[in-house]
Amino acid sequence: MKQALEQALQAALAELLKDHPDAVAPEVHLTRPKMKEHGDYAANVAMPLARLLKKSPQQIAASILDVVQWPDSVLGADIAGPGFINIRLQQATEAEALKAIMLAGENYGKQVIAADAEKVNLEFVSANPTGPMHVGHGRGAVVGDALASVLKAVGKNVQREYYINDAGVQIGVLANSVWLRMQELQGETVEFPEAAYPGEYIVQIAREVLEKHDYQTLVAMHEDERSSLIGGEAIAANMAMIRDDLNAIGIHFDHYFSEQSLHASGRVNDLINKLAADGVVYNGTLPPPKGQEVEDYTPVEQQLFRTTDFGDDVDRPLAKQDGTPTYFAADIAYHYDKYLRGFDRMIDVWGAD
Repeated sequence: MKQALEQALQAALAELLKDHPDAVAPEVHLTRPKMKEHGDYAANVAMPLARLLKKSPQQIAASILDVVQWPDSVLGADIAGPGFINIRLQQATEAEALKAIMLAGENYGKQVIAADAEKVNLEFVSANPTGPMHVGHGRGAVVGDALASVLKAVGKNVQREYYINDAGVQIGVLANSVWLRMQELQGETVEFPEAAYPGEYIVQIAREVLEKHDYQTLVAMHEDERSSLIGGEAIAANMAMIRDDLNAIGIHFDHYFSEQSLHASGRVNDLINKLAADGVVYNGTLPPPKGQEVEDYTPVEQQLFRTTDFGDDVDRPLAKQDGTPTYFAADIAYHYDKYLRGFDRMIDVWGAD
């Protein structure tokens, strides 16, 4: 209601100033009068115009009331004091508004999502599937889910998405951590490296894998095959734990997207080839990292993306020294995939790191 009244007065000011193209209409802000007999709302829009229009505030207020188009909820308006406009509403107006709010409940103010509504991909949480969530992930979960709800309420077609980082060195470390705990559970003595994941949840995953798979069969497997199997089991277990935590705070995703699927389908390499065809990829070397002594740095030729053409401070590598794609390359391919899926807007809620 207040917004509708302010818009009506703003339109009246624009009409009043149409013969003064250089004039800027004051922004309308309604206030509640201290005394009920002065009406339901009051506006001080006439006095700032007195010098420009060379009229008294009372005359300007009268001119405003001559042209203003009030909504039906307004019973009347009059001029008070040095030029205040006091507005009185129909007696049942605000009660009817409260009634509408009560009847609509949590759906009050929400817009219907039209067939041609803007498509928004909102990616958040995306905690690595190498362990349980922590407090920082919880913050991102709440922020992302709240933003998705707001966008949906104003009529956007929102997809909540979780990006599963199920590729790269970290998954190999995860698989090896579980395998070492499995060996321990079989009575073997193993050396647990510092880089391994030490949590108790790793022991639980090891127990679950041993219940599902014959240990001697796993021992006989090629290392890469065994690592892939155990890594897949560990990812599934950790993602189930993460989903349970998210469900506990009422957060649900429309889509879970696997990073590994980008590599397996060749979409990461396809994206690098596309960027190369577009002329924004070259083979070159990077300067030493900031803070690192030059004599300690050995430049290595890499496939680089010309990100400095787009405002970055340094070009970014798309492939590691062994030729495998970097995380950055996979991230580009992931966002390009979102584009191909037809999203008009992509929003990422990043973590603290």
